[in-house]
Amino acid sequence: MTKSAVRSLWLVLLVSLMLGGCRSTEIPPKPTPTAGPVTVAGGGQPASRVVAEGRVIPTNSVNLSFASGGIVAEVPVALGDQVAAGQVLVHLDTGVLEQQLAQAEANLAGAQARLDQFDRGPAEQDVAAARQNVASAQAAYDKLAAGPSASDLVAARAALAAAQQNYARVAAGPTADELAQLSAQLANARASLEQAQAAYDQVKGNANVAMLPQSAALQQATNNYNAAIAAYQAAAGRPAPAELAAAKAQVEASQAALDRLTPDAAQGQAALAALENARAQLARLEQGSDDRAVLEANVNAAQAGRDLVARQIKNADLVAPFAGTVMKLDISAGEFAAPGAAVLLLADTSTWQVETTDLTELNVAEISEGSPVAVTLDAIPDLELPGRVSTIAQFGESRQGDIVYTVNVILDRQDPRLRWNMTAKVVIESRDAS
Repeated sequence: MTKSAVRSLWLVLLVSLMLGGCRSTEIPPKPTPTAGPVTVAGGGQPASRVVAEGRVIPTNSVNLSFASGGIVAEVPVALGDQVAAGQVLVHLDTGVLEQQLAQAEANLAGAQARLDQFDRGPAEQDVAAARQNVASAQAAYDKLAAGPSASDLVAARAALAAAQQNYARVAAGPTADELAQLSAQLANARASLEQAQAAYDQVKGNANVAMLPQSAALQQATNNYNAAIAAYQAAAGRPAPAELAAAKAQVEASQAALDRLTPDAAQGQAALAALENARAQLARLEQGSDDRAVLEANVNAAQAGRDLVARQIKNADLVAPFAGTVMKLDISAGEFAAPGAAVLLLADTSTWQVETTDLTELNVAEISEGSPVAVTLDAIPDLELPGRVSTIAQFGESRQGDIVYTVNVILDRQDPRLRWNMTAKVVIESRDAS
């Protein structure tokens, strides 16, 4: 073998070794990871977990408001104060309500007095009127038996026409002019209220606003507006049933009197029936009648009115339903508290829970109330708190194309470092893990 051939052979061997070395040091491709089941300790069964983001909230918190509006007289607490259950947090001015209560009690006393008088016996004038009706019915019957006269027919027809006109007037209720006047009064009261409110709004920031004339004017305008509404509704609700019944009875009596002037067997029987009816009415009056139910209803209505004002006075104190901390205060003395508007946020910060709002319908299908939970917090990375699912909302909300449900988690133990709205990670064991 020549030197040239040997040199060529060594070159081939060197190239082969180099190529083989490159293949032996090539980095293999990274395998694609596959999700494996989480194994429950001691069980050996695969389990899944549901992970959600949440926030720390108090276990018990409430926005407090007044059922009835009014001007704030006193706010004896401040933002951040610790309060006890039953403690007064905000107090409304009850001066006007106290006056209304006195009037309501007077109305109740009057209604009760009239009922007591009825129970003691009918008024003399009522008995006298009933006796007169009996006498009139008797005279009509006797006259029918004697036969009618021309003057009697004219008088009877005139009495019937008058009774019919009176009934029509009572049945029609208030005239259009009367309603228009009441409607105008209501509109004026509404405008006065709006003006008083505007004037009050200009000075409500004054520390002594309750002592200013704008405050009294607003209250008076409110009372006038309520009175105008009541007057309009009362007029629109006429006629009164008793008044209408009396007018109708008068028409029927006048018609019967006219019919009795034409004597025949039927009219004779009708005249006799009218006489008996008048006698029965007199007997019922002397012995007590259904009118007592009306008087008793008046007493009940007056009682209800008095109780309503009493409740308003009682509700003028906004009371803490539980011990906690004043977390938000949106009212001060002299301001007007609107009915139903939140004025104070109270929370019990001694115990906390975690609320999640991002669990989808697929997630909540995998968990149940009582499911074990592990909670960690971004602000306290060394802390892990055990807990359990307490509630799962029945109604889901649409958010970014998903239906999500609110889930609350009760913590099995608390930590003094927890604060409202801290971000939490919630890991919930699914049903398969139980």
